[in-house]
Amino acid sequence: MQCLVLLNSEKEMKYLKKIKGDIVILTTSRIVAKQIKNSIYIDVFSNEYEENLISETLIFFEKLQKYFSKEEYETYIYPNINMFYMKIIKPIFNVIEKMKEIIEFKEIEKIFLLGGNPKKEHIFFNFGEGETIKSKFYERSYFLNYYIAMYFKHQEVIFLKTSHTNSIKFIERDILKLIRILMIISKKKYRKLKKIKKEKKVVFHLRTSTQQDTLKNLILEAKKRQLKVYELIDKNTISKPFNALTSKIEILEFVSFKEIILAIIKTLRTPKQNKNIQIKGIEFSIEEIRKELSIYYFENLLKKMSYKNIFSKSDILVNTEVINQRAACDVLFTIEKNVKVYTIQHVLFGFYNLPKYDWSREIFCWDISTSKELNKLNSVDTFSYLGPTMYDNYYNSYKQANKKLKYCIFTQPDSFSKDYKVILREINKLKTDKIEFFLKLHPRDTIKNYRENMSNITLIEGTIDEILTKIDLTISIHSSVLNQSIIVGVPTLTLHGSIDDYMKSVKEAEFLKYCYFLNFNFDMKKILDSNFIFHKSQELRKKYLEKNIPGYTGNATQKIANKIYNIQK
Repeated sequence: MQCLVLLNSEKEMKYLKKIKGDIVILTTSRIVAKQIKNSIYIDVFSNEYEENLISETLIFFEKLQKYFSKEEYETYIYPNINMFYMKIIKPIFNVIEKMKEIIEFKEIEKIFLLGGNPKKEHIFFNFGEGETIKSKFYERSYFLNYYIAMYFKHQEVIFLKTSHTNSIKFIERDILKLIRILMIISKKKYRKLKKIKKEKKVVFHLRTSTQQDTLKNLILEAKKRQLKVYELIDKNTISKPFNALTSKIEILEFVSFKEIILAIIKTLRTPKQNKNIQIKGIEFSIEEIRKELSIYYFENLLKKMSYKNIFSKSDILVNTEVINQRAACDVLFTIEKNVKVYTIQHVLFGFYNLPKYDWSREIFCWDISTSKELNKLNSVDTFSYLGPTMYDNYYNSYKQANKKLKYCIFTQPDSFSKDYKVILREINKLKTDKIEFFLKLHPRDTIKNYRENMSNITLIEGTIDEILTKIDLTISIHSSVLNQSIIVGVPTLTLHGSIDDYMKSVKEAEFLKYCYFLNFNFDMKKILDSNFIFHKSQELRKKYLEKNIPGYTGNATQKIANKIYNIQK
């Protein structure tokens, strides 16, 4: 008897012994795929099966409109369409489509699902699939298995209880909503409502330090041109705003006490729903959608109220968010004032991660490949290739000036940690007096993962840009720092445990094709041949520049500024 087993984490591997018969293992976990030979790995974010899914998702959201008021729909439903698609629709249907293929080809009689509850739906959105998973709010098996069982209801589907999923007590979304309300109003300074002069202005929405770096040159260029420039700072803004600018706008300072009370009442009164809505044979509870998305309703209401007080007709707003709801909110909250919203691509996207819908007037992309892919979606006026603004000051800046070469390993957290332990262990064995090795931890990574293999490796601090000006080789598995290094001119080395792993990573991050590749299980001594690595790396870089950022000479800021300046005039 042929059985299909779905494994979503390595914790579930121990339950395989409970299943009798010939089993076919499908897994959504890279770690499981590496540990179990002949298992079939499915990338939950793959674009392989997304034909028709995008349009189906848009129709789904159009159907949702009749269950919510216009303001509720515009404020906390519609802006989340990209994240809903990426974190909910894609994972579910990628797994289902792969299972359908296996069931037909292998003549599967039974399906075993480990963990979750076939009678309890729980839509995970804000804390679900993504770069990091917050276990107190999310468990992949708990999320996926409910919908898989629903889809294959005419098959024999067997749920096996697992200790790590059945013991989970998720934090109630209504409690999270209250926590967010308290967090936001505690930061509000209750004084006379600020007013802003009604004049044509360029407003830059600043948040994380990475996004601020992307806008820095553009802001300074706008100041040179004597435009009225403002910084929009919200509660998520990390690090100090630019000292070069004098005009600051704190979003909460433009919301009155009365408006805050009104927003609290609206948030707490969001109407409950008892209907279901369907996509391709899967029914979703509208109430579950409401609960999950209403976590940010209060924040979005305040932002919409604040924007009405901040913006005048024909202002320009520049932001850096593309994938998730923040750019969408900026557009939807300012549409009544006819504000022109422009979005700058601030990080490299894997193609599976590209937004399927966007509301910006124009998105400025840093590489031509992303621009072409996005233009296929036809969801905004234009996706323009202009180059990576954040590297205008660093482009072609690398010079090998170190008497002793400096190599830096950039880590990635979560499922990559085991591989980085092997990489550091092998590097630590190398004996050389010509190379110094450094380690730069990912913000979510911790030194305790690697301390035992650090005797010949030095931990380094500082921003990525600062580090790239000091090193001679960037080493990583597939961190986007490799892509940044290519642009700057620093030689790059990507390490993988096999050629198959490397080729899988290239599908997710095409820039890896332009990094020199070594197998960290067998080839680590080749790292010492710096001349060969540098030569091959520069050959690959030349191909990257020609294909991905043709014509770029560190001039992206000027191109974008010219567009904005011309509109201002």
